[in-house]
Amino acid sequence: MYCKHCNVEIEGNARVCPLCHKPLDGEDLVFPIIKKTKRKNNVTFALVYIIIALTASVVCLAVNLLLPHKLLWSLTVIALLAYFFIVFQTVFSKRNAAVKIFLQILFLVLVAYSLEKLSPDVQWAANYAVPIIILLGGLLLMILALAVKKAAPFILNLIFVAILGLVPLIYNLIVKTHVWIPTIVCACGSGAMFLFAVLYGAFSEKGILKEEIKRKFHL
Repeated sequence: MYCKHCNVEIEGNARVCPLCHKPLDGEDLVFPIIKKTKRKNNVTFALVYIIIALTASVVCLAVNLLLPHKLLWSLTVIALLAYFFIVFQTVFSKRNAAVKIFLQILFLVLVAYSLEKLSPDVQWAANYAVPIIILLGGLLLMILALAVKKAAPFILNLIFVAILGLVPLIYNLIVKTHVWIPTIVCACGSGAMFLFAVLYGAFSEKGILKEEIKRKFHL
């Protein structure tokens, strides 16, 4: 056999050239030649981040519990690390925009409550930040539901945000805060968003809400 690429004669019944690994002239190849491929690297940014974040969380929690601190500041660190991971995952994921917006709202609420632990005397998250985040997020989903052609995902996630709007009210009832106006406005706004989502989803485009629920939950 002769390799035209290396210009050498190959003895025996070799199918490929031992030098360049290309097919030899004059051979009737019965089986396909399998090319060698490099092994893919399974180490991703997400895996590295999870390892670093878990290590940092354990260290911070241990330091926080062992040293005489009155505040559980380590919970804030853990919440921020989790939030940054969610931001990375949602931005570069293939999920639709409605799901990304809802996840951002949800984790912003969790981070706000966690950061409030650093200043327990001032309930800025429960009284102001969380109600504003929920209302603005719901308003954004409502506008997009009216603006885009495929409104079903935005309508469904708007319902989730409206339900989330009850969290500040429940939280403030438990901690017995003295500032109720933002919480009441958030609860009323969430109720209005819920009614809008249900009515719009039920009576427009042949019940898009019902079809989206079936598709989402495989009913």
